[in-house]
Amino acid sequence: MQPLLYCPALGLCLVLTGGWAHALLCIAAMLCLQLAVGAPFLMTNPGAYLARAFGGPGDLQHAWSVNWRFLPEDIFQKRSFTVGLQVMNVFLLAWFAQTRWIPGGFLSRSIRRWTTTGLLDDSTVIAMWFTCNFVGVACLRTVHFQFLVWYFHSIPFLAWYALQPDRHRGWPWVLRCILVVAITLGVELPYLITGHGLVRGPDGRQWESPGVPKASGSLLLQAVHWLLLLLLALRCSGSQAAEAQVEKSKVS
Repeated sequence: MQPLLYCPALGLCLVLTGGWAHALLCIAAMLCLQLAVGAPFLMTNPGAYLARAFGGPGDLQHAWSVNWRFLPEDIFQKRSFTVGLQVMNVFLLAWFAQTRWIPGGFLSRSIRRWTTTGLLDDSTVIAMWFTCNFVGVACLRTVHFQFLVWYFHSIPFLAWYALQPDRHRGWPWVLRCILVVAITLGVELPYLITGHGLVRGPDGRQWESPGVPKASGSLLLQAVHWLLLLLLALRCSGSQAAEAQVEKSKVS
């Protein structure tokens, strides 16, 4: 499932750099490869494969939820809660695409060309991919311990990209570097804050288990997640304003 979180950014990069013809050709190649890999499973039990292979419904226990442990379990289990997170995911991706990733937004010519030969610099591509993945993780219905490997490597980059310590000197540089470290630790610490909780086995039996996420840790994780998303949004708008000011000064 995790690679799917990168797909919106990947598709957007393909469209911006090669146009829709290039993007559709690449997507078709990916689908053919996936069908070839999944052929043995599709021929044996296609329903189960399509339902489970890409992160379909599973036994998502509230007790093991690192990100939503602080919520009452009845809210966590509601269908409306899941739908709300999915809507939030789509909204955030659309907002970043419209205001930050696509020059001129969805109505611009850059996103409507059938063929083109555009270029994106490395930092922009990495920021788009990592932000897209991070938005997906932040809006997941539940994040378990192993999900940390999905995005822990991207947190230092995203924090540095958002705060831009390299554009400052003196104390502002020091404070921004400290905040980069604090955000990185703020994401990883909740996965280490554990206690005892009631868990359920595959057979329905319940027992008290150690190593269960704590509500305080999930609150910290949510706070850091949304702080970083806010900083990413402000960073982009701030940098665009600065670049516009530079261009204005050049003209004058």
